[in-house]
Amino acid sequence: MPIDGGGAIFSLGGGPSISNCTFSANRAGASGGAVLNDNSNATINACLFNSNTASEGGGVTNSNGNNGSNVIINNCTFNANTANYGAGIYNFYSSPTIRNSVFSSNSISEGTGSGMYNNNSSPSITNCTFNGNGPAFSVVLFYGNNSGGEIKNCIFYKYIGSSANRNNIYKASATPTLNVSYSIVDDYDATNSNIAWGAGILTSNPLFVNIADPDGADNIFGTADDGLSISWCSPAINAGDPAVNSPTTDITGFTRGIVPYDLGAYEFHGATPTVPIGTLNSTICSGATVSLSATCEIGNVAWYGSNLTTLVSTVSPFVTPNLTSATTYNVRCESGSCMSDFVAVNVSINALPVPNPSSDTPKCAGQTLTFSSAAEMINYSWSGPNSFTSSIQNPNILNVTSAAGGIYTLTVTNANNCTSSATTSITVNETPTATASSSTPTICAGNTISLVGSGVGTYAWSGANSFTSTDQSPSIANASVLASGVYTLTVTNANNCTSTAATSVTVNETPTTPTPNAIAPINLGNSVTLTATGCSGTLKWYKSLDNSLVTNPVAPSLTTNYYAKCEVTANGITCESTKSADVTVTVTVISVQILYVNATNTNSIQDGTTWATAFSDLQTGLTTAGNITGTPVEMWVASGTCKPTSSTTRTIYFNIPSGVKVYGGFIGSETSLTQRNFKTNIAILSGEIGSQHITSDNSYHVVVLNASSSTTTLDGFTVTGGYANFDAKIVYSAPNTVSASTATIETGGGIVVQNGGSPTIANCLVINNAAVTGGGLFASDASMPSINACKFMGNQAGFGSGLYFQDGSNGSVNNTLIAGNKGIGGFYNNLANPVMTNCTFSGNGGYNGGVFNSNSTPIIKNSIFWGNAKPFNDTQSVISYSIVQGGYAGVGNLNYDPQFVAQTPEGLSPNITGDYHLTINSLAIDRGDNGIISLTDKDLDENQRRYTGGRVDMGAYEFQGRATASLVISVHSGNWESNSTWDIGRVPQLGDYVIIDNNHTITLSTSGIAKNLEYRGTGQVKFNATTSKLEIGF
Repeated sequence: MPIDGGGAIFSLGGGPSISNCTFSANRAGASGGAVLNDNSNATINACLFNSNTASEGGGVTNSNGNNGSNVIINNCTFNANTANYGAGIYNFYSSPTIRNSVFSSNSISEGTGSGMYNNNSSPSITNCTFNGNGPAFSVVLFYGNNSGGEIKNCIFYKYIGSSANRNNIYKASATPTLNVSYSIVDDYDATNSNIAWGAGILTSNPLFVNIADPDGADNIFGTADDGLSISWCSPAINAGDPAVNSPTTDITGFTRGIVPYDLGAYEFHGATPTVPIGTLNSTICSGATVSLSATCEIGNVAWYGSNLTTLVSTVSPFVTPNLTSATTYNVRCESGSCMSDFVAVNVSINALPVPNPSSDTPKCAGQTLTFSSAAEMINYSWSGPNSFTSSIQNPNILNVTSAAGGIYTLTVTNANNCTSSATTSITVNETPTATASSSTPTICAGNTISLVGSGVGTYAWSGANSFTSTDQSPSIANASVLASGVYTLTVTNANNCTSTAATSVTVNETPTTPTPNAIAPINLGNSVTLTATGCSGTLKWYKSLDNSLVTNPVAPSLTTNYYAKCEVTANGITCESTKSADVTVTVTVISVQILYVNATNTNSIQDGTTWATAFSDLQTGLTTAGNITGTPVEMWVASGTCKPTSSTTRTIYFNIPSGVKVYGGFIGSETSLTQRNFKTNIAILSGEIGSQHITSDNSYHVVVLNASSSTTTLDGFTVTGGYANFDAKIVYSAPNTVSASTATIETGGGIVVQNGGSPTIANCLVINNAAVTGGGLFASDASMPSINACKFMGNQAGFGSGLYFQDGSNGSVNNTLIAGNKGIGGFYNNLANPVMTNCTFSGNGGYNGGVFNSNSTPIIKNSIFWGNAKPFNDTQSVISYSIVQGGYAGVGNLNYDPQFVAQTPEGLSPNITGDYHLTINSLAIDRGDNGIISLTDKDLDENQRRYTGGRVDMGAYEFQGRATASLVISVHSGNWESNSTWDIGRVPQLGDYVIIDNNHTITLSTSGIAKNLEYRGTGQVKFNATTSKLEIGF
């Protein structure tokens, strides 16, 4: 052929070895765009022929081989070369050996044989790959005149061109023979008799790794990442001729291994598909899911159902649906149409446990709720209303409440670790609220017990002396002491739930009826003390005519019958006996002689028989009265100032004759004792006999009552100015020794009561007196003065600035104010045991400004001790129903500010100021003891002592109204909400001061309220529930 070729190399008759070369973009006018072998024995290894062009043999032209040329081409790539004939290789009278080579994307413009053109040539082609060559008729291999040869272990795929004008292999005639075997020919046509088709012909897709990228990611042909290498599931794998064992490496140099080799230029480098790994059989609980995992070395995981055809998932891990029966899944590895064998994965199912929760519902609030459930579980978990949880099989709820009603869930776990839940419904019925009380918690025998019950449902009472009743609020008439005890109420509602409450009732024994002693007749104006035997309590006397209470001694104006009752106070109430037999006091009428005194009278006739002839000198009147015998004497003294003497003799005083009644407070015209007004018509008995405002020359005593009888009376005077040698500069120390029985110049500045006198001193204002002992009053030698409705104020003394009782002087002091005095004890008792009732001690200064006792045990009731320098020096006094600042042991005693209208501080003593009436919010109101107070008794203001017949107040003044603040004291242990628990018969309210007395336990079920709460001794409040509350201070 003419020499116009070999764009890069022209080998003429030689035998060059061309290896590892790249021929790119070379051009020849005739033959061999890159290489022309003419009559040459060239060997070409591992070369790339890319984008070369020629008329014939765009890449390589082998010619005249029949003259001895024997070209060998191994491991070469022919890519994108162009020619009219044989774009990759053109063989002309040459039969080369071509192995492990790739023909890709070569093309012809007008002729044929895009991969190779054979003209009178019979090449041997082994393990070559032809892909994407064309487009034209006889696209890939063209066998022309006298051409044949052999093709083995090759791949022909993806020719370019229409099916009407293309073939992978074209043979013009049957001779010479072209043997084709063990190859993939995608357009294989068994009817083409010009080709000798042998064994192993396939037409399937060779499954290149990436047909779109023939040179791979590194853009270098002949390397492991080439796109025309076959994938792991390619049909070309191990599909070669078993008899062919060369070449032993592929185009990349990779060893082909054992025969049969793979088809094409590339031996598969990886492993063939294997079954997935990591799948295990599983056991789960019914209704659960399970995560199944598998891993493929090559390809993707595919999960199928038990029928091997239904694809259920292509992910791993694969989470099954909720399974309730045994299930088999089959898994394999897939890549395109390549797939491994199946592996069966069996999922076994364990049955779920049956919790079977139940309970002993319904329940009543307060009972114990018990749950039950299936046995032999390894774990229990309960949950329910009110934040209930438990991990035991059969839990309990103690003291269940209505909040526990509802749905409870039990979750159990069995030995297979399977869990299951179930529910049970609980009903908790409300328990009725039972309250029990008594409107008569303490009664006297013979009276009626009234029980009070409340709560929704039926009622069942039981109590002392075998008592039972189904009434809501039953009564027990004519109760005896056997009825004392606890009464229990049980309330049962419609749900058969019960609640109990209890109240205590005390029945006091009826006192023994006393037996009066006979009384001798008395003269009119005299008095007599009624006596009786057989009373172990307080003896009370009454007029038989009108049943009015009288006070010993009695001085009836005419013959009168009296009867006695015995009163015994116990358990907070007073019970009285039946009436005694009458006793008669026969009165012998003797007329009363009245003597009149008026200091302003200037009448020359002064015989004291009328107001016109009244004595102007009280001493003259007293002397006259003392000389009258056989007739009761009264002295009426008009307003003004009377002095014991007109001289300066200090030893002179007013001596009240025994049995004489001296009344002050008249204008000077009255005809009846009831007409006087001692509050406005001030009658003053003054010891100011010397210089004004100088006390050292005053009378030692103003008034002396010596051995006075019980009918002797001093009533309605201001006693002032007595001075028994008191020296304010001297510091006196207690205790004091017993003074002389009769008065001395150092005792009794205001009034002296001596030698066993028992006078009545009433409605007197004893002020601004002074003495070493007994500034206001001195009582000695077993004297028994009865002092009522008096004021002792502004007095001074070393001992007993207000009053001093000694040597068995056990008198009585009632409704009296002792205030603003200064000394050791506003009231000093030395071997004396007086009785003080409804007295007020306040603002008394000095040492122990209240009461000072020396070997004395006074009895004090219904009184107030507040704002003194110190209330008491010891605990010898027997005090009850009184306010004592700092507190004092005794029934009914309080430690609360009595809330006076205007209290003067003790530091300002001596003084006569201050207003010791009670204000509306005083806790002294209605807190005294009525046991010794009659309905006709008067207070210091002459007001009714028991306002509207109610409970007496503490102190000298009775408050004329109802208090806004109340004091409420427990009378026994019981429930806060029960009226019978409290001394005033009702539950504490807003503003009440509440006292829990010693040894009392008060329970609170719901709520209570009080302004203030005080505990005495072991008194306590207990809350019955977490919701119980007590509000204090509102």
